[in-house]
Amino acid sequence: MGRACGGILSAHKMVGNERIDFKFEEHFGMWILKITWKGDSENELICVPSYLRQEVWDDELQRVRRVLEEVGDKPLLWIGDMNARTGSLQVVSDELLSQGSVLTEERKSKDEIVNSRGMHLVEMCDELSLVILNGRSPSDELGGLTFISHLGVSVNDYACISTAFVDNVVIMRVDAQFFSDHMPLVVELAMIRDAESGVGVRNRLRWTTQDSLCFINRDWNWL
Repeated sequence: MGRACGGILSAHKMVGNERIDFKFEEHFGMWILKITWKGDSENELICVPSYLRQEVWDDELQRVRRVLEEVGDKPLLWIGDMNARTGSLQVVSDELLSQGSVLTEERKSKDEIVNSRGMHLVEMCDELSLVILNGRSPSDELGGLTFISHLGVSVNDYACISTAFVDNVVIMRVDAQFFSDHMPLVVELAMIRDAESGVGVRNRLRWTTQDSLCFINRDWNWL
């Protein structure tokens, strides 16, 4: 029957009295995650998780493109196993990045190989105003490897953010994973923007001494 592929697991934690809503929607046979929250106004981020299978890569990419085009100008995060090697391609204009942005105009990568799929991927990102986050921030300044196995190492997994949300990026890094040959990508986004600088700021959980005591004394035997 072959190996299972795809699938999405979503988990979220409420912080304070903030209200963040999560909703899955199907578009062209793909599931996307719509995240909405309220600040000074209604805000929305579309998360498009993807796995582009090698056997039908061109078809998969075109399907993703249709989904991204349907999203339009809404802020979005496209993330997943793209099965493409882009080296350090894609230089963005400094006009896209604010003064306080953690991102750089040029990318770095520990995998300098560029294949035809990678070129198509970068071309589509440029056409749809998406910025590849890999190798572009202090938390991933060298462009960490995302695929490590006995067959070799490479960067095949990417996180791409729309230019409308690029200054909200706080962290993008490649984490370690011992139970898979693909490394997880961690992207932290600020949901609130500083009114003066326009730079995203983090939401912080207020944690007091009383909270610590309640946590320590809690009955965890049910776990």
